[in-house]
Amino acid sequence: MDKNHPEEYGIKISKKGFNVISDGKNPSIKKAMPYKVDHIHQLLALPYLQGARSQLKRYIEATEVLRNNPSSGTFLCLHEISVLFEDLNTVAKYIERCGNDDKMRELWRNIRNHIRHDFREEFDNEEGKNKVRRSTYLKLDPTLQVDIAFEKSSVRFGTRIIELSQVRRYLDWAEKIITRTLKKARQEGYITK
Repeated sequence: MDKNHPEEYGIKISKKGFNVISDGKNPSIKKAMPYKVDHIHQLLALPYLQGARSQLKRYIEATEVLRNNPSSGTFLCLHEISVLFEDLNTVAKYIERCGNDDKMRELWRNIRNHIRHDFREEFDNEEGKNKVRRSTYLKLDPTLQVDIAFEKSSVRFGTRIIELSQVRRYLDWAEKIITRTLKKARQEGYITK
C-alpha cells in the first residue's frame, strides 16, 4: 500500500541495487537486499496458478451450458480453456525457470499455442511449420485444422485427452513448490508483507 494512495494495492519489485522502500530523494541504498530471480518467478507464478484454479471452475460451469445450448456452450468452453491453458503455460514457464521442470510443460505449451495461434491467429495458414508440428504432437486427424471436444471432466485435443484431475494435480504440485520458495523468501527477508 502506498501512503499517497492508501486504497491502492499492487506489487513493487526493485531494480538491482535499489530498495522498494525509499524516501524518493535517495532511492539507491547500498545495503539494499539483492533479490533472487527464483523468488520473483515463483511470486509471479502465483496469480496465474490461482487464475488456473478459477478457470477450472469456470470451464465446468461452461460445460453445463452444452446440453441446453451446444453452440453457446462450445464457445464458452473454448474461451475458458483458452484462458486456462494460458495460465497453465505461464505457471509452467516460471516453475521451469526455477529448475522445477515437469513433463506437463510441453503439453500445456502446445495446447496453449494450438488454441491461441492455430485456431485464432493462423487459422488460414494450414501449412505453417509450427502449426503442422503441433498438429502432429496433438495427433490431430491430418484432414482437420482444429479438433477440440469438451466434457465436464476433460478436454480433448486431437487424440490427447486432458482430465481436469490431471490439471488439479499439476496445480497442487506447482503450488507446493511456490509455497516452499516463498516461505523461504519471507524467512530470509526477501518478501516483507
